[in-house]
Amino acid sequence: MSSPFHSRSIPDYFLASPLAALIYPLHHLLLRLRGPPRLPSPDAHPIRIVCISDTHTLQCDIPDGDLLIHAGDLSNDGSIAEIQASVDWLQQLPHPHKVVVCGNHDSYFDIRSRRDENRDPAAVPLTSNSSLSSISSTASIRSLDDLDGQHRINWGDIHYLQHSSVTLSFPPPPQSSSPS
Repeated sequence: MSSPFHSRSIPDYFLASPLAALIYPLHHLLLRLRGPPRLPSPDAHPIRIVCISDTHTLQCDIPDGDLLIHAGDLSNDGSIAEIQASVDWLQQLPHPHKVVVCGNHDSYFDIRSRRDENRDPAAVPLTSNSSLSSISSTASIRSLDDLDGQHRINWGDIHYLQHSSVTLSFPPPPQSSSPS
């Protein structure tokens, strides 16, 4: 082959990559059978998605949109106080739908790496032989669903995703009346 810009001969194509030589025509056949892609109607309202991450308790200016996704690192140290402050800020934003996934700095969501003050000391009663190290053990850790009171995050209308999914519906925007 003299130039990379010239197409290969069919035998050369089969020798270079037999699987690709078989799959490529099949792929194009299936594309033709499928038909043209279905496009939204021209008057359809586009969905504005705003994705942020690594805010680390900072409250920055966020553009308006239909869906706000916070893709991790709400806090610096992973404490429930910092996370709740960030969640409270997210709740104040005007986006109709908000989704949060945690990041590596949001250690509260990993029950094994939760800070001592965010664990439930009532889960392990103190005895004369126990110490703070036993409170820090995994026996004092509960899942997010079991926590209550000061150890629970108030998500409000925010969807927190951890091994889960959510289906959101986006209604069309209200029709603005045009002057006649």
